[in-house]
Amino acid sequence: MNRVLTFLLRLVLISLSIAPNFCLAKDDGFRIEIDPQLPDTGSTTVWMGYLLARAKYREDHKIPLPSSGEIVPSFQEEVYAREYGERIYQEWKGENKSWSEPYWELLSEIKTKGFLEAYVWTYLRRPNWPERDQPQNIATFQSWSNSVLKNHKVQTHGSLVLDRK
Repeated sequence: MNRVLTFLLRLVLISLSIAPNFCLAKDDGFRIEIDPQLPDTGSTTVWMGYLLARAKYREDHKIPLPSSGEIVPSFQEEVYAREYGERIYQEWKGENKSWSEPYWELLSEIKTKGFLEAYVWTYLRRPNWPERDQPQNIATFQSWSNSVLKNHKVQTHGSLVLDRK
């Protein structure tokens, strides 16, 4: 991630402190909601990056919006956004040596092991995700996760929402 992206993320964070709902689309009803209880700027930056990646994925792939309500991610969108969030996490952690976040640290390990898609499928699967998207390494991941991810709780600290009627 380059310094321009870092600057843009910081600009978004400043905007969020002024207005809690960040509008990304031309339609005023489309907004990003981020958990206001996140403990620090680093966490907020990473989760905002995740949410911006979801919005970018939807725009790049011209995915239609629902008529209203929460915008539910596709499997590929969720994988893309978690991977992007993990990259932002690594960048932020690199610039802030004393900072880390346990969830993203674990997700970094999962990505390094090649299990990100299997993780998303196992922990974040939505009923509308087609079976053909199931990763081939799911059994290997589940075997590994039985010992490493005991009592693991997946986290998502925000959403994309459409208020259009």
